[in-house]
Amino acid sequence: RAGQAPDPIHGKRGKQRSVHNTYFTLPVLFAMLSNHYSMTYSAPHNWIVLLCIMAAGALIRQFFVLRHKGGYNWWYPGI
Repeated sequence: RAGQAPDPIHGKRGKQRSVHNTYFTLPVLFAMLSNHYSMTYSAPHNWIVLLCIMAAGALIRQFFVLRHKGGYNWWYPGI
């Protein structure tokens, strides 16, 4: 409104938080839905099930980030 250029640091901070939050999306969604699937909470080592599925969610998200970014990975050449 004052006619001055906005400070670019705010955009950089927003992008940083957005990138960090994207890795928590699938694991948090799983944690919310896990009460509907008894194998996640009634298994003898249920914490291992939770860790494995949360790690898988983060890896899946990394796959999509690299795919949409056009980056290369050792197991996916990118588009």
